[in-house]
Amino acid sequence: ESSSSASTVQAVLPVSISTTFALSPDNNLLVTCGQSLLLRLWSLASFSSGTISHASWRIPGGAPVCVATFDSTSALVALGTTRGTVQVWDAVKRYCTHNFKGVAGLVGAVVFHPNSTHVYSSAADGAINMWDLETSQCVMQLKGHVSTVPVLRFAGDGGRLLLSGGRDQVVHVWETATGRSLKTVLVFEFLDDLVPIAGDSD
Repeated sequence: ESSSSASTVQAVLPVSISTTFALSPDNNLLVTCGQSLLLRLWSLASFSSGTISHASWRIPGGAPVCVATFDSTSALVALGTTRGTVQVWDAVKRYCTHNFKGVAGLVGAVVFHPNSTHVYSSAADGAINMWDLETSQCVMQLKGHVSTVPVLRFAGDGGRLLLSGGRDQVVHVWETATGRSLKTVLVFEFLDDLVPIAGDSD
């Protein structure tokens, strides 16, 4: 069972070295995770007054968090750990709603689908898992990469397409409804990020 504490601090982050952070879409919450294995949730609403209210609790499993992201409502935050687990937290009520296991190695990226109850995560072996928040199961696995995938981005209307960029210097374009690979692009360099640009045909 996680414990929580709340405090008000001057507008500085903790001394503990942070391993990842994420800003909520509404710009009101900041989540940080560090070597202390604490998840800190910062409320930025009072930032203009020079103080930031925050709560912190220990991350179960004892593994450092390497990636974090919020869903489109800013109510849920997903964490990917170095031990291949994906945790989903309720940022409002501050408890872990899901703890998905079975990812090979550390989690390279994690994203919420914008219009469904699915969370996508990538593994060290290049596989991309689609987790369902309603059934708490992995309902689809996308295979095409041969190394770590640090980039997952949605494109198209309503997240119709998923773009994945890997250390294998390849970008895959997936159809999220079927998991089918629509296109493979060799980019000839290692990717740390990519930005979908909408065109006439997405």
